Amino acid sequence: MLEIRHFVGHRGIDSIENDWRSLLTRLPRKRHFHYPEWYRAYLDGYAADEGELHLFAAYNADTLLAVL
Repeated sequence: MLEIRHFVGHRGIDSIENDWRSLLTRLPRKRHFHYPEWYRAYLDGYAADEGELHLFAAYNADTLLAVL
């Protein structure tokens, strides 16, 4: 069953990082914006408030399928 989970800011990135890294190993053509580091850099360099970054993670059971 598909489940959408909501995460915010650095804490959100940290919460799903292990699952995110696992997802990255399954992606055939990775781009810079597929990596959690890109979102951390955005927060550290451009965001006025950590609450500007909202991540939505799609899970099937305990397997991460996508991060939006």
